[in-house]
Amino acid sequence: MSFHHLLAFTPLPTGRSPWVRFGPLFFLFDSLDDPKGTLGTAEHISTYGSLTFKEDFPTLAGWRKDFKIDDEKLFSLENAMFNDSDTQDYAPIVDQWISENQEWVDSQTAAK
Repeated sequence: MSFHHLLAFTPLPTGRSPWVRFGPLFFLFDSLDDPKGTLGTAEHISTYGSLTFKEDFPTLAGWRKDFKIDDEKLFSLENAMFNDSDTQDYAPIVDQWISENQEWVDSQTAAK
């Protein structure tokens, strides 16, 4: 299993934080306060998979269970994939991003 598999099996939140839509301007915006709840409540993401996923892919299941990515790291990946290139072939882009973020990737995939 590779880190590509972890990204493929991990749902990434969208919508409230404008990662891709604002590109490099993202960090000019701070998380918006919403005291009246205009933007709604926290979203829920449901995922579905094989009942034997954990047994079939124990390493990947362990990585996914503990996977955490902050806004800045996620933005850099999304920006590389969607703003900095005009392609549908994301594998080379993700390979490059992984090599540029190898220490973080290793921290996500280390045996625990």
